[in-house]
Amino acid sequence: MRTTLIMPEQVFRRAKMAAHREGRTLSSLVTDAICNELLKRESCRRKQAEPYRIKPVSMGREKVDLGNREQVYRVMEESE
Repeated sequence: MRTTLIMPEQVFRRAKMAAHREGRTLSSLVTDAICNELLKRESCRRKQAEPYRIKPVSMGREKVDLGNREQVYRVMEESE
C-alpha cells in the first residue's frame, strides 16, 4: 500500500541515513518503527487493564486504638 507521510525534515533525514546504514529501505524502517510503537502501546494497555490484586494477610488483633492518641503515644514510648 502506498501513502504519504508528513514529518519534519530533520526526522526524515535521520531516518533516511539510518535506513542506508542498515542496508534497508526507508519504507521498511518506518514500517518496523510503527509496528514496534504499536506493540509497545498494546502491551502497556494490557498491563494497565489487569489490576494488581493483594492477598489478604491476617496480622492479628490491634494492640492500640488509633483513635486514642494517648494510648498510641504510650505504646510508642514503651517500644523505644
